[in-house]
Amino acid sequence: PKNLAEEYGMYSTEFSQRSYDFNRKNKLIARMESGKVDLAALRAFVKDKVLSAPRLYVQVRKVLDKPDKELPEGASTPEDPESLRRWTGYEAGKKEFAAMAKWFPMNLEIEPPMPAIKLKKPKFGKVKDLNPESRGVNLILRAVSMKAEPLEETRKGEKMFEAEAGDSSGIVTLRLVGAAQEKLVSEAAASKSCLRVQNAKVIMAKGHIRLEIDKWGKLANADAPIDGEVDEKNNVSAVEYELVL
Repeated sequence: PKNLAEEYGMYSTEFSQRSYDFNRKNKLIARMESGKVDLAALRAFVKDKVLSAPRLYVQVRKVLDKPDKELPEGASTPEDPESLRRWTGYEAGKKEFAAMAKWFPMNLEIEPPMPAIKLKKPKFGKVKDLNPESRGVNLILRAVSMKAEPLEETRKGEKMFEAEAGDSSGIVTLRLVGAAQEKLVSEAAASKSCLRVQNAKVIMAKGHIRLEIDKWGKLANADAPIDGEVDEKNNVSAVEYELVL
């Protein structure tokens, strides 16, 4: 996956069903590739276990107290077979069915647990490599300045701010949403400290690059400073792009 949204989509079923079996897909692939599962085995299971298994039918014979409709001419009500079991009431039917039903396990083999997924360390790039299509951006930046005046509010009523940050290859304008991001970058700009940006994306504002950290990204104080000084001469947000259709 290229970002957190795509990664969450791979495991959304496990979250929604609360199974939290994140290796389920890998288990299915490993099972199919093991050679233990084939079409002949599936057909045999359906024939020997599924088709011969008892079935439970629920029939509501009558709800309203009114006379039955007359049968068409020449028709008659069929007799119930001797093998038909009749249960009246939910509790009685549940107990009798549980006493006579036989359950067949789908898999008797105990499979070893799948190895834990090893998380890869993020690779951090450079400001000079940003372009209008950049997604999943990881950067270590030094906060340069913070614009005091907020931009327009989002649809949720959150204030947006802009700030400049950069590394040894150039500077870029950050698009900040909410008070938490504004406070973090303001303090970093005042102390000239560094920030860690992960899974950010480039958005375009009137043809100019803005780096945004949305809910799928992360903005935090960096553990280590950038290499060298900030190159303020190369401002990638000052370049104007034109959309060509």
